[in-house]
Amino acid sequence: MPDDMEFKVAAPLMCAGISIYGGIVKAGVPKGGSIGIVGIGGLGHIGTQVAKCMGYKVAATDVKQSALDAVASYTHSPDVLLLATGSVESLLQKTEEIQSGAYPGLDATVLATDHPAAFDLAASLTRKHGTMVLLGQPEKGITMSYQNVIYRDIKLVGSLVADTAQAQEFITMFHENKLHVEVTEWKMEEAEKMKQAYLAGKGNGKNVIVMD
Repeated sequence: MPDDMEFKVAAPLMCAGISIYGGIVKAGVPKGGSIGIVGIGGLGHIGTQVAKCMGYKVAATDVKQSALDAVASYTHSPDVLLLATGSVESLLQKTEEIQSGAYPGLDATVLATDHPAAFDLAASLTRKHGTMVLLGQPEKGITMSYQNVIYRDIKLVGSLVADTAQAQEFITMFHENKLHVEVTEWKMEEAEKMKQAYLAGKGNGKNVIVMD
């Protein structure tokens, strides 16, 4: 950990950060290819920056315009913003400028949300023979259309976190490129309030409890 990195910044990097970094690595897309980060929350807002620094063309996808606006304001911003309330056809059209293969869609998508509907959306945005990396863990399991996955020969890859060496790579990348992590600070006695805010879907980025 760099000497000038604050603990409140490092804490979410050791959870959300290494989770999204490991997922992007597992996508196995050659540099210059396209990656979609689906879900611009605690993991996704870090992932869009990381993917850009790794040399990818990046599409950020979320149902909240505010989340897309936030990542668009970062130094390492996505190439394309996809508001998920639009039709799949309109979203695919927006990805045309960053498509690198012979088929419509993105080389890979990384699922950084638990929302059930996001999985089929991500499959629809992934090109034929492309890859989906699954990080989200819906309570009732993952459901996707077989037409999206089987008929288009999409590879599904599960990912949890990065290994130790990758974690060090990620921290170095984060620090050298001055990436941003959105942090909301709470006191220990506010833990229940923090939990309720999280369950209500309020706020962006990661929650951090700071102990005096």
